[in-house]
Amino acid sequence: MSQEILGKGISISKEGINRRINEKSVSLLKDILNQVLSINLSPINSIKSNFSSIVLTDATSFQLPECLNDSYSGFGGNHGRKGGVKVQYQISLTDGVTKTEITSATTNDQKSTIIQPKENELHLFDLGYFSLARLKEFDEKGAYYLCRLKTNTIVSILTEGDFKLFDWQKTPKNFKVGETIELAVCLGNKREVKTRLFVSKLDKKNADEKRRKLRRYYQRHGRKPSKKNLKCCDFTFHISNVPKKELSKDNAQKMYSLRWQIEIQFKTWKSFMNIDKVSHMNQCRFECHHYGSLIFILLTSKILQAYKYAYWEAEQVELSELKAMKFLSIQKELIWKMILGTNKEAKIAAESISKTLRKTCIKEVRKGKKSPLEIIENCLS
Repeated sequence: MSQEILGKGISISKEGINRRINEKSVSLLKDILNQVLSINLSPINSIKSNFSSIVLTDATSFQLPECLNDSYSGFGGNHGRKGGVKVQYQISLTDGVTKTEITSATTNDQKSTIIQPKENELHLFDLGYFSLARLKEFDEKGAYYLCRLKTNTIVSILTEGDFKLFDWQKTPKNFKVGETIELAVCLGNKREVKTRLFVSKLDKKNADEKRRKLRRYYQRHGRKPSKKNLKCCDFTFHISNVPKKELSKDNAQKMYSLRWQIEIQFKTWKSFMNIDKVSHMNQCRFECHHYGSLIFILLTSKILQAYKYAYWEAEQVELSELKAMKFLSIQKELIWKMILGTNKEAKIAAESISKTLRKTCIKEVRKGKKSPLEIIENCLS
């Protein structure tokens, strides 16, 4: 670190840096991170959609040295590493706006406040954030959700003027692989949430893989899955309050597949940005390292998003997050010049980054498949 600082013309010794890694440094980096989160480099309305924003939310966690266990409790693991940190992350696919929350790894996702629905937003999230109270909040605020359904939820179907409990183990006759049926249902004991339920049948290969993972999960916890849970592996269950005219049953699962984009970003954080590589250190040093890493990661992500939208708007080509972040992760000097250099230096750096991204980082899409931005425009426009 001291060598990098000296390279910027700032004279400070290694010991001088060590003395300045304290609570004030942590507070400063938190403030800088908040400023980075507020930056929006993406063009307005670059992606066509009927929603004001399409928002993805998920969390990633990783283990820390045991010395940080008092500050960041984890789930335990091998080699005596018991501490853990979780990063709640939210990004809008349509305008690039981002949010984060930092907690201990054991913090329940349902307790996170990162999901704050606004009118006409569409939110995609996983089971960790599922709760009836949250779904009711979406309805109250005029916002929309698309998520998976927990199979322990009480589901009622209006049949012949009366409500009947949904039987998870019974399926319609002649239900074909790849087919999706839609049901109007109510969730909860008091039927407090009215929603659309999409049931899709999986092929045998994917269903067997789900059962294998389910058995492995229960085995780790010393239990056995129920017949109901094993039967449910033959299907996917999604729910949404988006009106039919805005989202068809056949497009619901395609739209939900966009949630994988946030998993790809987490992969780049760990594979290229090394956010999870933490050695033995005190809390202040770890937090400086962690917030500093997030600053570079999110700033780089925003630069990528700006180029991604620009190329899509101009040429209808989409950049690959994996390829682009791998390239940008080693371009600190160019990014430094792009942000803090002279006008001439910033222009040259921006052109250099743009040229390489366009030449080497275009997303490859398999024949018959659609890219994420194509899915948005085809399913929702």
